[in-house]
Amino acid sequence: MGRPEKPVPDPEGAPGQLALGLRAALKTAEATEERAGRPLFTYVDLAAKAGFSRQTLQRAASGRGVPPLHVVVAYAKGCGVDPGPLKSLWQRARIAKERAKGGPRPASVPNVRQIRDEADLGAALRKLHVDSGSPGFREIEELTAGSAAVVRLPKTTAHLIISRQGLPRSKEQLRALLFVYGVSPARQTLWMSAWSRVMRKVEAERAKTRAGAREHGGGDQPGHGCGDPG
Repeated sequence: MGRPEKPVPDPEGAPGQLALGLRAALKTAEATEERAGRPLFTYVDLAAKAGFSRQTLQRAASGRGVPPLHVVVAYAKGCGVDPGPLKSLWQRARIAKERAKGGPRPASVPNVRQIRDEADLGAALRKLHVDSGSPGFREIEELTAGSAAVVRLPKTTAHLIISRQGLPRSKEQLRALLFVYGVSPARQTLWMSAWSRVMRKVEAERAKTRAGAREHGGGDQPGHGCGDPG
């Protein structure tokens, strides 16, 4: 591995735990290569497998800050280990980072089963975003674009949803967000049901508005969804 890595600044903190987890993954790769009789596995080798520079990967495992999730996943895959545990450590690290920033805590947010209207859904999605470590909008786009399981969610659309300026325009957009946040399939079903309840209410209100507009000679009102359907 070349020069020994510097000690993790705070090995007990969540970012430090993530750094130690990444370093353990690298040691696993080193041991695998050694058993196979191949040369020592270095950050140069990892960079070739992960698709990121040696400096980026070393910085991710330094414990100084929280790297993007896609870097963590690429690091794990480059080492030949399951990225799941490291994704969990990343989520804890991002949550710790957000809490360290301070600021006002969100108001009471309904349980997903209790979501009834646009305000409820917007608040619940915002809370889910924060609880998941507040991944960046560009990161959300990159993660969804790189998965065959969901549609690409443009960063502009993600921004509109998380800033509560709009709602997912389709179940596919919502599923893409839930994928990024690591929501289980069982919980995704609850979110889909909540989205359907809200959309039925929105459509009923639109129909009522259109009917009133026709009575008074007006036109249709604009929709509530986010622009790019993904």
